[in-house]
Amino acid sequence: MMNARRALRLVVASILAGGVAAGCSSGTTSVVVGRSTVVTDEPRLSRTHEAPSLLVDRKDPDTVYLADVELQAGEDRFYISSNRGATWKQSEGPKLAPFTDGGLGAGNPKNVRTELAQDSKGTIFYLFHAQDPKAGGARSVLLGRSTDGGISWKTTAAYTAPAGTDDLTELNWQAHIAIDPANEQRVYVTWRRAFQTPAGAPSRPVRPFLATSDDGGATFAAPVMLMDKATGFEAPRLIVRDGKLFAFYRLNAPAAGAGVPEPRLTTIVASVSEDGGKTWKDTEVAGARDASEPVFAYDSDRKEFFLVWHDNRNQDLDIFFSKSADGAKWSEPRQLNDDPKGARIGQFYPKISLVPGGRIDVAWYDFRNDPFPAPTVAPTATAPFLGLTTDVGKFDAAYITSSLDGGATWSKNLRVSDVPNDRTLGTAGPQFFVQVPLAVASGKDWSVVAWSDTRNGNLDNSTQDIASSVVDMAATTPGGYRSSDVAFGILGGVVFGAGVAMCLAVASSRRASRAGAAKTPA
Repeated sequence: MMNARRALRLVVASILAGGVAAGCSSGTTSVVVGRSTVVTDEPRLSRTHEAPSLLVDRKDPDTVYLADVELQAGEDRFYISSNRGATWKQSEGPKLAPFTDGGLGAGNPKNVRTELAQDSKGTIFYLFHAQDPKAGGARSVLLGRSTDGGISWKTTAAYTAPAGTDDLTELNWQAHIAIDPANEQRVYVTWRRAFQTPAGAPSRPVRPFLATSDDGGATFAAPVMLMDKATGFEAPRLIVRDGKLFAFYRLNAPAAGAGVPEPRLTTIVASVSEDGGKTWKDTEVAGARDASEPVFAYDSDRKEFFLVWHDNRNQDLDIFFSKSADGAKWSEPRQLNDDPKGARIGQFYPKISLVPGGRIDVAWYDFRNDPFPAPTVAPTATAPFLGLTTDVGKFDAAYITSSLDGGATWSKNLRVSDVPNDRTLGTAGPQFFVQVPLAVASGKDWSVVAWSDTRNGNLDNSTQDIASSVVDMAATTPGGYRSSDVAFGILGGVVFGAGVAMCLAVASSRRASRAGAAKTPA
């Protein structure tokens, strides 16, 4: 079993970290984090929920929607909160026969996504992908539309993949949606098309595709290749402004070979098209050996684009932010995570949300509370990229930071999840090897964060849920904090530290059992 003194030190350290993170802030504003809620609580012992997305209703800002996928059942789920994310009620998610399997499928799992959007009339759009079980694993892109607050759905196929064969199966994944604000009948859907081929067969290029609807998402024209580029692990995210299409994506590093210089950099790119996506003008925002797909927000009051991503320019995964008034000239990337410089603690997969003209929220997964060493970088020609390792004891938590002045200054990083996520379980572990961003949505003086959560899991069931917390941005006192904040920070630290200690003890016990078993003659 784990040394008791080491466990006690871990709990005490987490108490202190939790108390400082939740109770301290600059100025007179005290941010209060609500207790974490398991959204996807259900009686089945083994379940795998992933790919959360959040949306605050445009007409009723107290109502929040959440989408996710239960990978074992292959079901796309939908949840509604009428109290800003404090409690949730499951509703019916969109479906379209014969595309009844929203899971990962066999043979070639990809990183699953869901996405929510809403037009000015209140129609909710739920973008997802699923397969016809009789179509040989081919993945199609589907769009649900609801005009009654997510109670019922009309679902159509933005693109139906041809049935797979033994030689080739088409996989369409990581889709995104954009609605033209000047003409909301025009809806754009992008996705990443990959292929499953037999072992030893030539590989097929992975490219982003675009389908367009002129009737509000009821039907779609035949898709076209958006760009002849290897745009990371997701399709470019699009937005329409002033008749122009803006696209944000990660351009993969070039393959090693003659004439390819080192280091081979992954590039964060912003592109603009003035002819409906036929041609594009690119701007490089940042480059590193490895980076995530950038996620954007547009502030319609400030008339600015905001962009976040992670990259390993510092031999460590960090969160970065940049902004632009025209999508072409971008500010110098600014690091948002405030852990000690050079500490080699990983932060990854940020999401961004905002209140127009007001607060910007950025949330991400963070390893700073992990008692084990963080994943390391191997910047060599043979191993140029940083991947999230899944050795025993890799614990992360959800963190958030906010800006009230358009990204000029940012608040102290704040932990919002109260129990550590064990990434040896669930989708990041050996069952799936899938990595998916968390979700964040913003109200006027609050935000809600949702993440994949392994608190109910173990090595036998690998159960993973979606959990959420509400962050109250409006609590203010002259001292800049209040006792209830510190109390909750301490409580959260106790829970976090105890959770890590328990996981360590279980892992240690299992390693000891395995070692003993290995010494026992057959």
